[in-house]
Amino acid sequence: MAPDYSWIDPDFFPIAFRLSRADAAVLEVMRHSLRWSEADGKGPVDIRRVEDPQEVLVFGVRPVPAAISLAFSDAVHHLRAALETTLFTLACRHHGELTGKQASRVSFPICSEEKPLGDWFKDMDRNQLHGLSRSSTIGKRVEALQPLNSEQQVLSIRSPELAALGFSVDGEHPLTLLQGYSNHDKHRAIRVAAGRQMVMDDEGPIKSHQLEMRPVTVGDALDFGSSENIASYPAVHVSRPQGHVWVGPGTELTQLWSYVAEVAIPTLISGESRVHAFPAKIDTQSWKLSPAELVRNGDPRLAEERFVPYLEDSTQRSRLAGQTIIPRGNRADLPPGT
Repeated sequence: MAPDYSWIDPDFFPIAFRLSRADAAVLEVMRHSLRWSEADGKGPVDIRRVEDPQEVLVFGVRPVPAAISLAFSDAVHHLRAALETTLFTLACRHHGELTGKQASRVSFPICSEEKPLGDWFKDMDRNQLHGLSRSSTIGKRVEALQPLNSEQQVLSIRSPELAALGFSVDGEHPLTLLQGYSNHDKHRAIRVAAGRQMVMDDEGPIKSHQLEMRPVTVGDALDFGSSENIASYPAVHVSRPQGHVWVGPGTELTQLWSYVAEVAIPTLISGESRVHAFPAKIDTQSWKLSPAELVRNGDPRLAEERFVPYLEDSTQRSRLAGQTIIPRGNRADLPPGT
C-alpha cells in the first residue's frame, strides 16, 4: 500500500522538499563512494607484501573525491534546516508571524543535560513565546525528543553479521550527531578518508585483522596474516564529530534522515513518530505540478533502497575492489618519508 501523505499540511511542504534534497544528497554520497571503491587498475588501495620483515604495506591510496564531503555536508545542512523550519512554522502557527527578536530566538535546542534545556525554556518565556513554553504542547514534544530524555541511537555498524564478527559498535543520539556534524561543517570540511573494512582469506574473515573502521594511509602496515590469497574491501569512511569513530557515510546519513523525517519532525507536528511520514524523493525541479501534487506523488523509497541497482550493477561487472593474491613489493618503492 502506498504511503498516505495527506497528513502533510501545506505549511510543511517546504520541509518535505528539504528532506527530499537531503535524501538526494545521500544518494550522491553513496554513488560517489561506490565509484571510488570500484577496481580500476590497481584498485583504490595499492597493497603489496614486502620482505625483511615480511608484512603487507600500503603503497598508494586513490584520492577520495571532494564531492563526497560536499554532498555529506548538503545532507546534514538540509536535515538540520528541516528541523529548525518545523519548529519555526509551529511557533508561527501559535503566535502569528514572528519578526525581530522573537524570530531570532526560535531555534531547536539539542541538550544532553537539564540545565541548558531549562535555560532554553526560560528564554522562550522571556521573549513571550508561550507557545514554546515547557508546559505547552510543542514544548513537551521538544523536551521528549532531547538526548537527555531519549534512547534513540545511530549505530556505527548496523549489520548484526559484522557486529558478530567483532566489529566495535558505537551508538550516539541522532540529534547530538546532527548538531555535531552541523557545527563541525560550519568551520571545517567533514573529514572523509579511505578506510578499511573486511579482510578475508579462504576460510573467512582473518581473525587477527583489526575489525574497526579507520583511515588507511601510504606506508601503513596491515595485519593480513600470512595468507597469500585474501580479499580486501576498502571503503570510504567519514569521521564522526568527536573524531575517534569512523563510519560509512551512506549508512550514517540514512539513519539520520530516517530519524529526522520519521521521528523528530512528525513528533513535533503530531506528537508521535510516523513511518514513511514524508516521501524521500520529490521532483523539486518540476513546474508542471502543484506542491501538493509533488508531495502526493513522491517516492517513499530512501536513497539506500534506490542505490541497490547501482550496487548490483557494479557487483555483476565484478568491479568492486578485492584482491585475490597480494603482489610482491619493494620498500624502496614507497614514497620518501613514509
